[in-house]
Amino acid sequence: MERKVPAMEDPIIQRAKQRMFADEEVGPVTSSLELFQKVYRDPAQPIERRLRAARDAKDHEHPKLGVSVNINDDGSFAARLDAAIARVNGHAPKLIEGSPKVLEHDPSELRIPMKQLGTPIRRRA
Repeated sequence: MERKVPAMEDPIIQRAKQRMFADEEVGPVTSSLELFQKVYRDPAQPIERRLRAARDAKDHEHPKLGVSVNINDDGSFAARLDAAIARVNGHAPKLIEGSPKVLEHDPSELRIPMKQLGTPIRRRA
């Protein structure tokens, strides 16, 4: 009695067959986003393929946030900044009026020896 051993198919051949029939499994599509969605939603697809399709579909499903600004260069940056501040406050910026006070002191006050300061100055190692 001779027993027949079932033929084991090579894994490479199995993957090639899966790729050949992948187009038939997905069906007709009208856009790349639709193809990605069909692939990552199909539980029969290998997980690696589903993850790759989900990663590629995210750019179509969730747009990137971005900012673009057009500035007419009609003067200096300072003029534009002043105009922006005026728009925010509703009026012109306030000016600080007055003059600085000059403090008179004896120049010998600045020459206090380090020992009299009370805190020794040390270098870090």
